[in-house]
This record gives sequence, C-alpha cells and structure tokens, in this order.
Amino acid sequence: MIKLPSSIRIRVKEEGGKGFGFRLPMWLFWIPLILLYIVLIPLIIIADIVMKCINQDYRIFTVTWEMFPLLAALRGLDVHVWNEITQSEIVVKIS
Repeated sequence: MIKLPSSIRIRVKEEGGKGFGFRLPMWLFWIPLILLYIVLIPLIIIADIVMKCINQDYRIFTVTWEMFPLLAALRGLDVHVWNEITQSEIVVKIS
C-alpha cells in the first residue's frame, strides 16, 4: 500500500529573529487532486482510446496511474531556501 504524505510544515525565519511556522494537513491538497482526477478520467480514457486507434503505443492512463507512487515519494522531502538579500530562510518539510 502506498503511504501518501500527511502534512507539510513551513517555517520562515529571518537571521537573528525567531520567525514563525505553521503546519498544513495534506488532505487539504489530496481531496481537490482526487476530485480533479475523477473529473479528468473520462478525458484520459478517451485520449487513450484515440492513441490506440491511431496505433500509437503510448498509454496515457498508465502514465497518470504512476503519478501516485511519485506523490508518495514526496514523503520525507526537506527544502531549505536562503535569501541573501533579506537574510531570511524558508524551510518546507513534508512528512
């Protein structure tokens, strides 16, 4: 079973300051993505049938299905961004 990330933690800190941070639950992002996927499924299937009719060996449905493991791979991602001009750091952690 694929374990999708459950939260995003964002922290903004200026040099010498305490900064602030907040945590967002991932279901805020997963529900709209799943709804979008359900809406687009008929178009994806039609595109897949059209590609098969013109003898192209490209399966769009398979490509979209493989996006779930890619999204699951985001778990454990840490991104640190340092801005030299404002001397501030932004940290994004996905868990």
